Amino acid sequence: MAFLAEAQLPPLFGRTWQLSWWLYHGLFLAGFLIVLAAWGWEWRRARSVSAIPAAVVMRDALAQLGRGRPALAVSLAEEIERHDAETDGHVHRVGVYAYEMGRKLGLGPAALRDLVLGAQLRDLGKIYIPRRVLQKPGKLTDAEFDLIKTHPRRGAELLQQVPRIQHVAQLVCTHQERLDARGYPDALTEPAIPLEARIISVADAFDVMTRGRVYQAPRSVEETLAELRNCEGTQFDRRCIDALVTAIEDGSVVPAQAMPRVVLDQTAAGAASSASERAA
Repeated sequence: MAFLAEAQLPPLFGRTWQLSWWLYHGLFLAGFLIVLAAWGWEWRRARSVSAIPAAVVMRDALAQLGRGRPALAVSLAEEIERHDAETDGHVHRVGVYAYEMGRKLGLGPAALRDLVLGAQLRDLGKIYIPRRVLQKPGKLTDAEFDLIKTHPRRGAELLQQVPRIQHVAQLVCTHQERLDARGYPDALTEPAIPLEARIISVADAFDVMTRGRVYQAPRSVEETLAELRNCEGTQFDRRCIDALVTAIEDGSVVPAQAMPRVVLDQTAAGAASSASERAA
């Protein structure tokens, strides 16, 4: 855009075939070559023509997540953390993990944005569940577990009332479904579960196991990945686990237990993009 803007100046003071004429066309050519190169790079990365206009609007889904997003979406993500303080930044770490996994699986910029937003708002329905149930150190009763199982649908119903983010309601409603149809709330079978929801499911489980909860001691990364593999094909999608392993191996994902304290403080405050940059 800078080259194209500067190209408007030479015709004001130059003549045809003189230096200003060549400067004008050179600047125009440089500007268009940059645009074409960017389009070519985006097509090569996503293998989709539709990814090009999406990338023009949203180059980096995670870095741009907070821009143009309704203030309600931001406050909802923060409310999830406030309601269940024991999560210690879990909401935003899962967003970071899901983003990196989505990149490995080739999702385009717009899909990555929705993925991160869905990951951060997936537990929105838990604001309707008493803290005594969410933070109970012992085993839940059947009635308490039935109450927990209502949170995906209740969160989705709430999001459907917000026009600018209602499209992620499906991800929120399906993030606890399993490939073997033993998930909730609808016991969906594998084809009916969106890929983004499968990504969120793996990212969520990975963070819960590596950070631990009041009812569960933290596990090592190796133990966590082994448990995910053990549930491969029944609860979790193999492709999503593979993407997580690749992201860990190349440093795109740094498990929470290995993050410096300052990064954990940033994620708890909602700075998912900063955490991702540090992890990378």
